[in-house]
Amino acid sequence: MYTISFELLGVIAVGIWSYADGSAFVAQGQAGDTTVWAKFGQGYGYVPLLLPILGLWWLRHTRRDVPAGAGRTDER
Repeated sequence: MYTISFELLGVIAVGIWSYADGSAFVAQGQAGDTTVWAKFGQGYGYVPLLLPILGLWWLRHTRRDVPAGAGRTDER
């Protein structure tokens, strides 16, 4: 969950930054091409933005509720 959240924050940060400074995330070598996360993945059908959201939803949807103290043993 933490890694997917970190990726989502990265996509959001780069997306905002790419709108603030349009030349910051241009791919090397080809004018006009942007990196995957630029503008929230606009050139890639917003997949870089949607995948972490879908991943977080899936983890929450399939989470098993574990009773407090389950799996803990006092034996050492």
